[in-house]
Amino acid sequence: MTEAPDDMTNPDFQNLWQSQPKEITAMSLEQVHNRARAFKSQIQWRNRLEHAASALVVVVFSGYAIFFDHPLMKLGSVLIVAATMLVSLILVMRGRAAPVSSAAEDCLDFHRRALVRQRDLLRSAWLWYVLPFVPGFVLFMIPAVENARRDAAGMVWVYLGIVTVFFGGVIVVNLLGARGLQKEIDRLGS
Repeated sequence: MTEAPDDMTNPDFQNLWQSQPKEITAMSLEQVHNRARAFKSQIQWRNRLEHAASALVVVVFSGYAIFFDHPLMKLGSVLIVAATMLVSLILVMRGRAAPVSSAAEDCLDFHRRALVRQRDLLRSAWLWYVLPFVPGFVLFMIPAVENARRDAAGMVWVYLGIVTVFFGGVIVVNLLGARGLQKEIDRLGS
């Protein structure tokens, strides 16, 4: 009994499928301009929210640095404040929304460059957004782990779990955002 060739792996079938004309959805200049304005607004809203959260973190952990007695908690708090300020500075320098171009010939390229810049920023968030906080949180938690009694040890692990899930979630959300921006870049064409 001979087996029939699998049409799905046949090179001719694959070439035929790959050579089909691709559907290109052209956007009008007005649509691109509207998308660029909406994208700028979205970036500005994100940055305002990030800066408000940063201000809260700076206030809370500055208080911890002043009022906590343990030197490692103080140092951890100072490092968290420094990491927060670094993240805010990076957002100001690399994450700001660029003004929308009004020149007709530049609008599409301008919007594509803005998307690429934000995509790259989101892809690298683990490096500039999450990693700077790790030393401060580790130092901040050392006294809690050292002093944990049997009944309180569970709370330390809950806190560490929450922080790990939070930072993991930040990484995932940023990577998903980068993927969404890549789809928009692909949609605009090259």
